[in-house]
Amino acid sequence: MPITPFREILVFVAGSTPQVITETIQALVCQQPPIIPDRIHIITTAASKKLITVKLTDDGILAALCMEYEIPTLELHDDDFLVLIDRKGSEIKDLWTVEENEEAADQIVRFLRELAANPGTRLHCSLAGGRKTMSYFMGLSFQMVARQWDRLYHVMVSPEFEKNADFFYKPRTATSINARLYDGSTKKLNTGDA
Repeated sequence: MPITPFREILVFVAGSTPQVITETIQALVCQQPPIIPDRIHIITTAASKKLITVKLTDDGILAALCMEYEIPTLELHDDDFLVLIDRKGSEIKDLWTVEENEEAADQIVRFLRELAANPGTRLHCSLAGGRKTMSYFMGLSFQMVARQWDRLYHVMVSPEFEKNADFFYKPRTATSINARLYDGSTKKLNTGDA
């Protein structure tokens, strides 16, 4: 594993598709030189935090990714999540109103600013998940606070794998998974084609 002078911190905005987290980790681990995350932070809503925790932690998908790609185990704890809150201090269930979006923008920029204050870290921020406004706020916040060594990503997968409930990352050994296509039909996909 490469040794860098930085702690590699991954920051995600995420919603109902936690796959963007594992797909991005896998993409970063596979680039040259690989980026091995030291910590993950996820900016999300209350409902999405539960979904992400169930899929990535309870179902063991994040641990399986780490084992398969031979990286140190990444665990998700409560303090790894920034659950967006409204002006009254209640967790935001989803970003539907102007006020909720304004609160999200403020919290995302504030959070990235706090992370960027540590000169011993390099931020790897993903804008692939969550509501489109969350992605926009991540990109805008990154422009405002990122240092020259920080990085911004938008990892994408092939359309037939996107939002597929059975696809979380490209495994080293290709396997077959079922896919429901946009027209409602199903077919087998080979993960090697992702």
